[in-house]
Amino acid sequence: MIVQRKVKRKSKTDAVSPVIGVMLMIVVTIIIAAVVSAFAGGFAESQKKTPSAQLDVQIQTEKDASGSYYAQMLFVHKGGDPIPTKDLRIVTQWTEYGISTSSDVRNSVDGSAGNITTPSYPCRLVNGECPGSGIGDFGNVTWRTGDILATVDAASTAKILGSGTPFYPGTPVSVDIVYLPTNELVLHKDVVTA
Repeated sequence: MIVQRKVKRKSKTDAVSPVIGVMLMIVVTIIIAAVVSAFAGGFAESQKKTPSAQLDVQIQTEKDASGSYYAQMLFVHKGGDPIPTKDLRIVTQWTEYGISTSSDVRNSVDGSAGNITTPSYPCRLVNGECPGSGIGDFGNVTWRTGDILATVDAASTAKILGSGTPFYPGTPVSVDIVYLPTNELVLHKDVVTA
């Protein structure tokens, strides 16, 4: 009896399939990592950063023609990044210490919300005056180093402070300026009216 032996021959392509599979898995992994990295990088770049600026606020009491006191607010940009006022919210809180009144008022003026009537205060002062026609109005102007935003009378101050009642020297006011895209404070100051 003749026994035939089966001889197994090794094919030259036996090891090719696993190598190609591993290479494809590595390439797919690299492509997925690149897509995720590109997306995350683009997302991080699209986030706005809060501007860095040195800001100040002052409140002075003035007397009008009838002898009543009102507050004039001055917002000063002392240095740093320019800030579009449409991206700002001014939030004030104060307590009036009068003879027979005591009220807490919290108010906010938003540069982009359109909830402030024209003219919008504070306005950017040019030669000590508001230019009018909406040119220097809050929400329409970029606040740069050296610029002063101001209220010019009792009505414009009342838009920010939320009250038309007379203001007296010594009234404490808390003023916050919030950068809306990041919802972070760019200024917090407790001011006593002069």
